[in-house]
Amino acid sequence: MVTPFLATVAWLVLGHAVLAALFWGLLQVPESTAFMVALSALVVAVLIVVAAEVEVFALLWPRRVHAADVASSTPASGKATRIQRMVRAVPAFLVALAVFGVFFGATGRAAAWLTAHRGEIDAWMIAHLKTVGTAPLHATLAWIVWFVRYGLGISISLALLWHLATAGWKSLGRFAWLWAGLRPGRVLLVALWMLVFVWLPWQGVYWRPKSLPPTWLEPVFVTTKLVVIYVLGNVGWALALRTSAGK
Repeated sequence: MVTPFLATVAWLVLGHAVLAALFWGLLQVPESTAFMVALSALVVAVLIVVAAEVEVFALLWPRRVHAADVASSTPASGKATRIQRMVRAVPAFLVALAVFGVFFGATGRAAAWLTAHRGEIDAWMIAHLKTVGTAPLHATLAWIVWFVRYGLGISISLALLWHLATAGWKSLGRFAWLWAGLRPGRVLLVALWMLVFVWLPWQGVYWRPKSLPPTWLEPVFVTTKLVVIYVLGNVGWALALRTSAGK
């Protein structure tokens, strides 16, 4: 028997593969004519809609909850509810993505500032603390930036997505999504899933055993490795969605 969690992982594996294919197709469209520009715009629109449906459905599926589903008592009303849910998923996804974009941009600027002023920070440490061992400080600051982006940023964004998908736009004014996303336990868990299932596997993208012969074994090894990293990333994302589901 397939559990809801494994079904969610399978859905994400398939859905993200479709998104990757759409994005690859977008890159292949030459924007040399008005028709090609319109085609690119259409592919972008399809990409956004598919991404919204993949993420929102994965977020709601394990709990099998939706505010409008309570009122569905007939097949016709159930079909209307599904259509409404699909339509509502797109703006909810875009708003949540915009919130994460704010975190991504802010942490990017912070990382760039730290890199640009690394020498000044080192000089201050030497002058005031009489130490040249500044590597631990820079590593700590880099991890803080990472945590804010992939722990706090994802937690708040997914909490917002959950509330918009279940309670609608009226949930924005109450800021329940913000308090849910700021819960320390939730933020730590989201960061943990991102660290263990996304960041750590990604460190092996370019790794290969030195003893691996340059024969057919090499492409088989590389393909298997990338598939494993891809599946683990989706497992981590499914765990993040599961952690962020609920009030």
